[in-house]
Amino acid sequence: MGQPDDRWELVNHRLLIKDQWLEVYENDYKLPDGSRMEGYHALRERDGVIIVALTEQEDLLLVQQYRPGIGTMVYELPAGFMEPGEQDQLARAKTELAEETGYAAEEWRALGPIHDAPHRIDKTSHCFPALNVRHQTEQHQDQTEFVRYKRFPLARVLRMIEDNEFSSAVMVAALLKALLVLRRVQ
Repeated sequence: MGQPDDRWELVNHRLLIKDQWLEVYENDYKLPDGSRMEGYHALRERDGVIIVALTEQEDLLLVQQYRPGIGTMVYELPAGFMEPGEQDQLARAKTELAEETGYAAEEWRALGPIHDAPHRIDKTSHCFPALNVRHQTEQHQDQTEFVRYKRFPLARVLRMIEDNEFSSAVMVAALLKALLVLRRVQ
């Protein structure tokens, strides 16, 4: 098992690609045993928010959208990137829920961070259960968003996970974290 001093020492850090969504780095490290690892590629994305939106009837709001990384339509929880310079994660979560679904919530809780893929990506998603959500307005999507939303009974969503219909690791983690905190699962 690793020790607290088993950290890798960054000895060289090169930016390869930068756009509005992503930064790609090539890093060289000195490992705890003194050896070197060169050419390790790492990513940086803007932090984001994930919303676990539950209605009074315990239905969960899911969005469906195309994900080019895997080339297919997927169901996910409402979510989005923090805007550059933005600090208020709860405000961003409220905005994303409204933009993607037209819903608003009576009660919000902060569940803390989930690190999307810490072995490769520097990105944190901040999780928020939104309770007793109600439809308030029409969707107001960003220019690159083509999102449909649908209400699903919570039990159906859990079956969707088992059946690989809801398979994004960070989304499953956010849902599990919310359900544990809200005591919806034993």
